[in-house]
Amino acid sequence: MHFWISFLSSFLLAMVALLKKSFTKPALLMAFFFAFIIFYYGGICAFLILLSVFLLTILSDKFKNKKKHEVRRVIQIFVNVGIGAFCIFCYGISQQFLFYILYAVSMAEALSDTLASGIGSLSKKSPFHILTLQPSTPGLSGNVSFLGMAASFFGSSFIAMIFLLFHFHLVAFFLILLGGFGGALLDSYLGAILQVKYSCKVCHKITERKNHCGMPTQYHSGISFIDNNMVNFLSNFCSVLLACLLLAI
Repeated sequence: MHFWISFLSSFLLAMVALLKKSFTKPALLMAFFFAFIIFYYGGICAFLILLSVFLLTILSDKFKNKKKHEVRRVIQIFVNVGIGAFCIFCYGISQQFLFYILYAVSMAEALSDTLASGIGSLSKKSPFHILTLQPSTPGLSGNVSFLGMAASFFGSSFIAMIFLLFHFHLVAFFLILLGGFGGALLDSYLGAILQVKYSCKVCHKITERKNHCGMPTQYHSGISFIDNNMVNFLSNFCSVLLACLLLAI
């Protein structure tokens, strides 16, 4: 019975994504697979956390791209949910509660980073660079805003509260809260120092795009193979690793 409940719940979630046209077909299949793993091994609490991330991500995308519909690709599903799904799978196999907490930390970081980007784009004030604290070009990795940080903290708090409703574990609650929010800040930091950036030959603006103003851009800074997806994966992994180390102490 639990198998079919997990299957049907994951299928319904995938159908909502299909109706919303939020994912490519390969991304939809991966999302269904991860959702099934999460519900089957983690139960209703883990699935509600995933559902919250899914719904708030769709809402955030509407704020971030008012004119352009955001469609998630398979790599985006993997970097944001893959580590969490692996953690909940480890919990199901070993029944070590540590892995359940790490799952929640991973999902809190993913949601915090998503809300920071989506809601933060609504800020009327220019974002500032996380390293220099100077005003910077909107949309560039490494930028933060007070509105975005508030949204990030809300996202992390929301996941921590869901966890607390099912598992009254105050240490885990604060770890999820701080791990999610701290991981989102780490994402901005890694985006500032590691993510590749290009310079437009026409308008001379710094961008993350390989083409700008109808012309190929030239390398400006960062590591050539580290893009936004890699930064998201690294920050998610680091937030889980740090939480794991703290819990092991």
